[in-house]
Amino acid sequence: MFMIEHIPGKEIIDTKCNALLLSYPTEPGAAPSNVRASPHSTTSIKVEWDSVPKCERNGKITNYIVEVFNSTRDEVGYVNVSSDYRSEVIEDLQEYTNYSVLVYATTAVGEGPPSEYQNTTTHQPGSYKENKTFIA
Repeated sequence: MFMIEHIPGKEIIDTKCNALLLSYPTEPGAAPSNVRASPHSTTSIKVEWDSVPKCERNGKITNYIVEVFNSTRDEVGYVNVSSDYRSEVIEDLQEYTNYSVLVYATTAVGEGPPSEYQNTTTHQPGSYKENKTFIA
């Protein structure tokens, strides 16, 4: 039998995990799961993910960071996303270019580990219209 008592200055993170966690929050112990990347337009991609597994959050997730790598130009960019969302459209990218993306979560204490890279390519010019229909 467990007794739960509130300890001032500490947070009960999760009582359903294998162990009762009573501690100060730390950085997440795992990456967001099921990261997906897909073309969105000729100059944008859409990145989606599932949350960090509950027992690995180690506190309240404050935001997600999406890393976008353009291997053609050897450039890396970062986009901060509110913890309220699980997707982001990354804009102002190069047309018909390969991008690798990964996502990691943060708490007030720090960043967790990154997800695996996911690859996608922006649409080729002339293959996509503004009304989001493809030209056959």
